[in-house]
Amino acid sequence: MITFENKLKDAELKFVVAGSHSLNSLENNGILELLQVDIKIGSHYGMLDIHDIFYGRKTIREYLLTKFDAYLKTIRNILGEPIKEHCLAATYDLWTDDFAKRTYLDFTVFWTTKEYELKHSLL
Repeated sequence: MITFENKLKDAELKFVVAGSHSLNSLENNGILELLQVDIKIGSHYGMLDIHDIFYGRKTIREYLLTKFDAYLKTIRNILGEPIKEHCLAATYDLWTDDFAKRTYLDFTVFWTTKEYELKHSLL
């Protein structure tokens, strides 16, 4: 007998293997939040087909660009004062996932507030 527990395990395994994701990605807060939203939608509307409600890469790409533009405006306002006060540092990290052969670049800025509080943002 196939239980929901086994169906969930099979789906997680398929996500990892078919998408070349790490096992660690199953514990990523982003995927867990996405699944939690899906559960809330299902509890509100009842049984749905995910293909009918999931937006997909094209719609999400456009949404991402809109959100990124808003983020840029916000971070520019935040960083204006630390730049003037010379209280800003930056670092980067470049690496390649040996399994998926994907290259990643992180660029992080650090600054202090007037209250000497250390802040950071991944750009």
